Amino acid sequence: MPPPPPKKVNGVGEPVYLTDPQTGSVIEFCFREITVNYAHQLLGRNFENNRALKDGIVNTYAKTIENGLFKVANGESIKMSDRGALIDGQHRLEAVIKSGVSQTMLVIKGIPHDNLLSLDSGVKRSLADALRITGDDYGYRLTSVASGIRMLDNLAYSVENDIVHNAVSGARKRAVRTNEDLIIFASRVPQLREVIGRFHQQFKYGKIEKCLPMSISIALFYLYGSVNSEVTFSIFKTLENRGFAFDGKGASSPAFQMYTDIMDRKVKSVRIRSDDYIRVFSWCFDAMMTDDFKKYRWNTDKSEVPFSTGAGCKQIKDKLHNMLKGNTRG
Repeated sequence: MPPPPPKKVNGVGEPVYLTDPQTGSVIEFCFREITVNYAHQLLGRNFENNRALKDGIVNTYAKTIENGLFKVANGESIKMSDRGALIDGQHRLEAVIKSGVSQTMLVIKGIPHDNLLSLDSGVKRSLADALRITGDDYGYRLTSVASGIRMLDNLAYSVENDIVHNAVSGARKRAVRTNEDLIIFASRVPQLREVIGRFHQQFKYGKIEKCLPMSISIALFYLYGSVNSEVTFSIFKTLENRGFAFDGKGASSPAFQMYTDIMDRKVKSVRIRSDDYIRVFSWCFDAMMTDDFKKYRWNTDKSEVPFSTGAGCKQIKDKLHNMLKGNTRG
């Protein structure tokens, strides 16, 4: 029996049928109420070669659903092949089960099995792309701005949960942070746009990046600049000038030692983790604030939480706590 002709409908459960102009296959589009039971039914038809389930993504979707933030008409859908197999949407279905909350979703049925390889073959939208779409372009290189926002978000999470920040991606067990999550987070960071603008105006960041990754540079410039802008400026100017101490102390300057130590390790291909960069910067800032110069020891305790000791650490931790709580007062 041929499908009914295409029609304009608005209700949940009323399908629309379209014909694929390439293959002639009839595809069904329908908004359906996905209950926990229906999610189980669809997952029971999961395509055997579907991607491995990622708990972080499921947790993120579940939280979005629980908070009532899931968008029905966002272009995402549950996709079923013409063989009745679930080929896309397993994470969203698992999120419905995890949250226990029914959710309306677009369900597409009848996608030719031979088309599976074309699913998700495009390039995933980056945070920089999302910032551009929302108009938050900050006026500078968006990749560096995006990486700085992500680093601040990860540091805030590390401090809030009293864990070591040992990778640019943050804590391994943390739920995946979507672009929307990070844009909301950035909106809670006081004067972020102004500080990023100041960083790009004051420094040749391409030179600094050879020593200190841009994501860490932006985050630390923001955090330590709020404690003492002059000392922070001096450190970054020294990095920009390839170790020439801006404070006039030459080889006895902590900023000079920081630069030479980092570059020496890079020349020897010694891996430097993000928490290593943060520790040596914290040491440098503290040494310049207290005028108590002691040679930095790289083999320190790796279990130390960021900003545990040193000048300005309490102020920085308070600022990071406020970012996650949505307190926009600086």
